[in-house]
Amino acid sequence: MCCVTCLMLATQMYINTVTIYLFKDYFCNSALNTVFTLLTYVPMILFIPFSNKLITKFGKKETSLVGFAVSTLATFLMFALPIGKDDAGLFIVLSVINSLGVGFATVQTWSFAADIIDCDEWVTGVREEAADFAFFTFMRKIGQAIASLAPWIVSLAGYDSDKTGAGISQSDEVLNGMYDIATLIPFILRLVVLILMLAYPLNKKTTDKMHKELAERRKNKTA
Repeated sequence: MCCVTCLMLATQMYINTVTIYLFKDYFCNSALNTVFTLLTYVPMILFIPFSNKLITKFGKKETSLVGFAVSTLATFLMFALPIGKDDAGLFIVLSVINSLGVGFATVQTWSFAADIIDCDEWVTGVREEAADFAFFTFMRKIGQAIASLAPWIVSLAGYDSDKTGAGISQSDEVLNGMYDIATLIPFILRLVVLILMLAYPLNKKTTDKMHKELAERRKNKTA
């Protein structure tokens, strides 16, 4: 889950960075970046009132898996479809679907961490809350560090910021390469997260059993 959270954060921050370049140089409409940012955060807000109901009925892992599958498909389409310079609307729609897919997991990030701390106690009999949260937070910092490489990664396509500053357009080859890099990496990271989430052992059945047994242990200790 630390790796999942690390890559989720890295992907989101990477997307937020590279889209600045895309809307400015590829789609030639910087104003749309504000629209993009607002619309991609709406799905996460929408998930907040429904989170508990989804957890109760389906479980955190199960709901997150569906979301990550949707997000992986959306990022794949962003890369694979022939989205041209006049197709900013389609790009934004797919970006919103991507955000919708990871919305639940994003809202439940720290709830997942709490489950893992409970699991640590369930398995070992010792609750290492401070150490577990510290490592979880550290991995989120790693995700931020990975995302900070975004400008360098964009430069691999031949992007020259000096040209943009001087009002000179990037070549079509550079712009197409920049778009490919901007969309391929999120797809790869989303796919890795989906695979990691499949391996995550705390499904609804296991989590319910864990919480029940922990409650019984604590009740017995109190008695």
